[in-house]
Amino acid sequence: MASTQGQDAMFCQLCTNPVEYHCNLCRVDLCSPCTLNHLADKTNRHEIVEFINRKKGHVLPECNSHKKHRCELFCRDCQEPMCILCVTTTHKKHEITDIEEIIQNSKKRIIDDLTELENDIVPAYRNVKAGVPSAEYDKVLSAIQNQEDAICKIVRDIGSQMRDEVTKQKDQTKENRETESLAARTEKELNGIILNNRSILNTSNVTAIMSYESKNQIFRECYNKLGLFYPNYLPGRIRNEQIYEMFGGFQMNKASKP
Repeated sequence: MASTQGQDAMFCQLCTNPVEYHCNLCRVDLCSPCTLNHLADKTNRHEIVEFINRKKGHVLPECNSHKKHRCELFCRDCQEPMCILCVTTTHKKHEITDIEEIIQNSKKRIIDDLTELENDIVPAYRNVKAGVPSAEYDKVLSAIQNQEDAICKIVRDIGSQMRDEVTKQKDQTKENRETESLAARTEKELNGIILNNRSILNTSNVTAIMSYESKNQIFRECYNKLGLFYPNYLPGRIRNEQIYEMFGGFQMNKASKP
């Protein structure tokens, strides 16, 4: 009698006796008396081994077309398990493969699904259940503040450059002593011409009046040559939409896996 060490709780599947043998083809656990009865069934093939030496494979389904025969094959055309007898009957000329290959492919899909469920899908739902972390909102607020600081810095830099340019022009005007001296001499000369013109207006001397020659054109041209210019600031129009565009916008992100 075969030893069943470590299998004291195992019993024959056909009675209540302790298990001693196993049929690898029928996938059934047997005691000694039931083993003899099992071998008496000549409608099926059998492979009896001691229970401890049994093949720990899959329990194959029974064929629907041939009772007591296990489905060791798989029909790809009909997408169903089949036994060896089906090759020449129901599934004749069909594409046949070993059912173990189908089983392994199915188990691989199950493993892939299990991995995705545990590593991706369940954590994603758990993340939604927990709500959006406050830190995510803080990141957005910080990013907005950084963009505001960057825009303000650009504005301040531009304003500083423009003020520096005006200050430079102002300093250059103060340093142009030659122009100021010429303007002072010209002003003195103009005051003399004004007095002379007034005296002509008050005289009754026709010759003096008729011989008068205007010098205004000369002084107008001289003034244009002095090159005295100063800036006039023309502020640009502030458009809110342009500022909004510089700030950017929001894109809603769906909560996903952590």
